[in-house]
Amino acid sequence: MNEIATIISNLGFPIIMCLLLFKFVSETLKSYQEQNKSMQDTLDRNTDAILQLRSRMEELHNVTGN
Repeated sequence: MNEIATIISNLGFPIIMCLLLFKFVSETLKSYQEQNKSMQDTLDRNTDAILQLRSRMEELHNVTGN
């Protein structure tokens, strides 16, 4: 009986810590993926805005004849 208690006390802590670290890394990775998606959406919207501004500037440039 003491051997089982010793095995659990010696192995239980490292196993629990590994599981907790796995959960932490998984949640952190998920958070980073969500942030990356948000940043990509923002970059896409900014790219569209820049392309629209460029198009409008080209139109104005052609109208003024310069």
